[in-house]
Amino acid sequence: MRPAKKQPFKVRNDRWLFLAVGASLLLLAGLAVWFNVTEESQGKELAANSDLRLPLANLDPGDREYFTYPVDATTTVRFLIQRDSDRTLHAAFAVCRSCYGYHLPSYESWGRIMCGHCKHEMPIPDPGEEPAEKSNCALVGIPFTVENEQLVVRGHAIADQFQRWYRPSRVQKQR
Repeated sequence: MRPAKKQPFKVRNDRWLFLAVGASLLLLAGLAVWFNVTEESQGKELAANSDLRLPLANLDPGDREYFTYPVDATTTVRFLIQRDSDRTLHAAFAVCRSCYGYHLPSYESWGRIMCGHCKHEMPIPDPGEEPAEKSNCALVGIPFTVENEQLVVRGHAIADQFQRWYRPSRVQKQR
């Protein structure tokens, strides 16, 4: 009895196998990149009741850094610090009031911060600038100071601005 002949590799019959393996590898690579980008974009975590002290030497013109801060036991907010090319410093929450209300994250596209709700660009407010009372699709600035060549954002300032703009009291809503 003769041993069975080995079948030559058939491209037509095994093409689906190559496509399935290729698609699986692409999917895994895409997931790895997505998890990496998502993890990095959340920002550095600050401890509750602590202040952010960022040396100005670490923030080059054009840089934007993200941070998270626990406002209370159940809420952690994400905010950003940016230094413009003209060396102007900005501190703001990284989500507008509409996105926060709809539980949608804002996102970056080509270096611009985009609203997750309406998909429009949201400029970062200048220091001391407040959003219009009726405009929900705008980033809210956070007060900061510069002390000893460090940008300082107080934890209580983050919590106060969050309470003022993202959690208004029921009395304010009824007016």
